[in-house]
Amino acid sequence: MEDEPAFEIRDVLRASAEGLCKGIFGNSFKAKESGGPSVVVKRLRDLKPMTSGDRIPFRWDARLSFARGIARALEYLHLNTKSQSIVPHGNLKSSNVLFDENDKVLVSDYGLASLLALPIAIQHVVSYKSPEYRNGRKVSKQSDVWSYGCLLLELLTGKISARTAPPGVNGTVDLSSWVHRALREEWTAEVFDLEISMQRNAVPGMLRLLQIAMRCCDNTPEERPEMTQVVRVVENIKVPESGDENDGSLEDGSLSTSGTGEEK
Repeated sequence: MEDEPAFEIRDVLRASAEGLCKGIFGNSFKAKESGGPSVVVKRLRDLKPMTSGDRIPFRWDARLSFARGIARALEYLHLNTKSQSIVPHGNLKSSNVLFDENDKVLVSDYGLASLLALPIAIQHVVSYKSPEYRNGRKVSKQSDVWSYGCLLLELLTGKISARTAPPGVNGTVDLSSWVHRALREEWTAEVFDLEISMQRNAVPGMLRLLQIAMRCCDNTPEERPEMTQVVRVVENIKVPESGDENDGSLEDGSLSTSGTGEEK
């Protein structure tokens, strides 16, 4: 800015912040850099979504890597014997999964559910939307497995699950019921996101991941697999070699989720 000290976004992120006011378009903060100027920062919300031209391609190999990374993270949390009690993640959803500079998957917001007041948790935390909580007010490691299944369905379909979306998000769908209906009516091809459905050599892997997603989304917690089993299945899904990635598309009635040898 002309005649003003220069600063960059990282300087603002490191600065101490003081809340000023809440507005329709977002909250305003006073940010004070060490030895630098004070600036007012407005954190905007409800921004318009990115257009297709702005979107970063999310190919099948990247989605599979995403699924593997989250599965490994949950397995680690569930088997971490250093803690006296294993606390479920409680709030596993796509917005809590990050990538580092090397595209390694990082799962954030672990254990925050236990710090929230119950009315707030019920409204915002994914585990409190699980079938077992709605039916019996219980949250466990299997609630994380259910959340993982919902996340896989989002990954495969490109749609937002109504069961994991925050309040007020439009365009959501009950993915588990929708996919069940698609499989029952044999229009499996409609399930997959168009961006990956064109990759014919990835079809076996997509079907395998769809199977494990549906098992994880079982309404009965005891029927869901443990994360160790999930990791084993997901790790065995092979990334297709590059070649005919865009050679045609899937056709209705040409796919089946049976007979792929998924482990119980």
